[in-house]
Amino acid sequence: MLQSLIIKNFVIVEHLELNFEDGFTVFTGETGAGKSMIIDALALLLGKRATTLKIREGSEKAEITAFFKISSPKLKELLLGWCQQFGFDFDSNEIFIRRVIEKSGKSRAWINGHNSSVNQVKEIGEWLMEIHSQNAHQKLLIPEYQRKILDDFANIKSNVEQLKQLWDKWSSCKVNLSKAREKNQSLEQLKIQANWKMSLIENLNLHENEWVEVSSKEKKLSVMAEILSTVEEALNLFQQSDGSIISKIEKLQKRISNLTNNDKFFEQISKSIEQSLIELKDATDNLSRYLGQNDLDPHAYQQASERLSEIFNTSQKIGCKPEELEGVLDQCKSELLEIETKSNLEALISNEKKLQEKYFSMAKFISEQRINSAKSFQALVSDWLKKLAMESTELYVEISKKYEASPSGLDEVNFKIKHTGIEKVLKISKIASGGELSRISLAISVVMANASKTPSLIFDEVDAGIGGNTAHIVGKLLDLLGKDQQILCVTHLPQIAAKGHSHFSISKTETNNLPTSLVRQIEDVDRVEEIARMLGSKEQLNASVIHAKALLNK
Repeated sequence: MLQSLIIKNFVIVEHLELNFEDGFTVFTGETGAGKSMIIDALALLLGKRATTLKIREGSEKAEITAFFKISSPKLKELLLGWCQQFGFDFDSNEIFIRRVIEKSGKSRAWINGHNSSVNQVKEIGEWLMEIHSQNAHQKLLIPEYQRKILDDFANIKSNVEQLKQLWDKWSSCKVNLSKAREKNQSLEQLKIQANWKMSLIENLNLHENEWVEVSSKEKKLSVMAEILSTVEEALNLFQQSDGSIISKIEKLQKRISNLTNNDKFFEQISKSIEQSLIELKDATDNLSRYLGQNDLDPHAYQQASERLSEIFNTSQKIGCKPEELEGVLDQCKSELLEIETKSNLEALISNEKKLQEKYFSMAKFISEQRINSAKSFQALVSDWLKKLAMESTELYVEISKKYEASPSGLDEVNFKIKHTGIEKVLKISKIASGGELSRISLAISVVMANASKTPSLIFDEVDAGIGGNTAHIVGKLLDLLGKDQQILCVTHLPQIAAKGHSHFSISKTETNNLPTSLVRQIEDVDRVEEIARMLGSKEQLNASVIHAKALLNK
């Protein structure tokens, strides 16, 4: 149970220290006095999102501290295991939680004097206290909220969380599978391209550095062919044809030599021509010897030329330089290996199938638990509705299959109401009035509280929309709950306030020109006056006091 609460510089609370008892405790006060500040402070302490707007004007930080007394052996065992898991001390019957919100926006929390995360505070808080806020009955109109209530009652919250994790994994796997299928198409094109290139290159049967070797060989053979061609052409011109140069010069030399018989002038010219003939014949002999010593294999030259053309044409098709073909082949082999590695489509399909099977197996189990729990849940809530003066009203939990799977499972949960005399079973949102909705919400809260056995329950104006005799009944109900659990309730109804085992009055004053909430525990005369204030106007004070005393004595 909540043993004590200290609030400093929180909204309009400057400094507040409260000690609580077992049973049913009520908080009352004028509108705007800050009745809900205590609820808000506890909600913030136990993990609600913090904002700097909660810090009292002129203060640097807000601070909230609470001490919880643990009496349940089962809860002690749970908390001991939890504290040991996260390194928090727990060597007594008390849990001490503190939270500070700084003006800078920084928020810090402690559990039993050790630094903790807000999530840890929230987790431990779920074992210590349940808070039913003012808008709880409005949230009851939301199917998803109804589903969460049923899951909590069925004690399958952890299963639903596991299901959500499976859903996330399954969804992620489906996305990856879709991407892989798209990518696989691209990889297939790359694979076809790589195989085509490999086929062309491998058909060449290239050996290492063949392009360089064949190019060098072809170049040498080409040069030699050109040389020998020139030599043969020269020999042919010099002597191997009828009109050869040597033959013509010999005939010319004879004619010039004959001229010397008539004129000595031609003697020297004849000698020069004769010498030229000798040199030409020597050159011809040298060319003949060179031609005899250097032979060209025409087949080898043709082979080299054809091989060179084959390699060059293949490189042109592929789009690279001839000397790069060996590297391209190695690259294609690497690409194909990488493609085979990346193309894990079958593994993804298998994994997606496994996750799908796990999801539906868990979802089926959750559906069964919901169906089984719904029967007892609706019966218990209906019983409490009768105690809340709704004798002709029954709660019906409808569980239908969703069109598609979802993170929470395959079920659509709807709370419906059936009134005696009305055949149709309608959704709460269609049939329940404001007062009925409040009582339905209270009945559900009671059932949930009994199911969870949370030590402390807080109701923030759970009496909204009710009055008269129904208010008496709600008061008795909360009083009854207080026998087994600690009940804290903010109320504006005197019938409920009068049922409290302890009573705190909240008022508003000013401190240093700032609005400030004051909270004091009231008894006897003070309590009579407070309930009288809640009952009526000052003009009818005597009647209100008499009525207040009557309520307190019931």
